[in-house]
Amino acid sequence: MEDYPISANIMYKALRLSPSPVIIADPTIEGTPFVFVNHSFEKLTGYSKDEIIGKNGSFLQGPDTNVESLKQISDAIRNEKSITQILKNYKKKWGIFL
Repeated sequence: MEDYPISANIMYKALRLSPSPVIIADPTIEGTPFVFVNHSFEKLTGYSKDEIIGKNGSFLQGPDTNVESLKQISDAIRNEKSITQILKNYKKKWGIFL
């Protein structure tokens, strides 16, 4: 069975209202800034949308973030390839999230 086409508006609402944290970066803009964040991601990290949009993921990284994994992610983005990595990222005040 094939999927039906989904409008951009329906996709946006699904991402915005998802109970799962969602964040989207735009690799076509220098620095690969975040261009979308949903409320679930704000709740998880303690950062507000205004603190996230326009920044890249480096502010979420800390001493235990795996540098080799970051390099592999950057390479995949640059080459438009899929990749799965588990990173230790840091919340605004409350510790680590994966």
